[in-house]
Amino acid sequence: MYNLMKIREVSSKYNVTARTLRYYEDIGLLTSIRNDDVTYRMYDEHAIKRIEQILILRKLNISIKDIQRIFATSHSDVVLDILGKKVDHIDD
Repeated sequence: MYNLMKIREVSSKYNVTARTLRYYEDIGLLTSIRNDDVTYRMYDEHAIKRIEQILILRKLNISIKDIQRIFATSHSDVVLDILGKKVDHIDD
């Protein structure tokens, strides 16, 4: 099996609460791996990269709604639009 991290480990490593990680999962930004043997959430390398992306976007004060839009499309137009609006907001 591949390298998995427990929710507690991710929470500690990235200084984000487990509640926040569960929220991201509830709204579809993130997926975890769970099996019948354990009740806690496990994150694979893909999920860890997604967490890192989410946290960077949040540090840029990108809204959850806009992050959902970014992840829902494969076109760079959405990202450029959101970041352009952020720049305009900063300029104001």
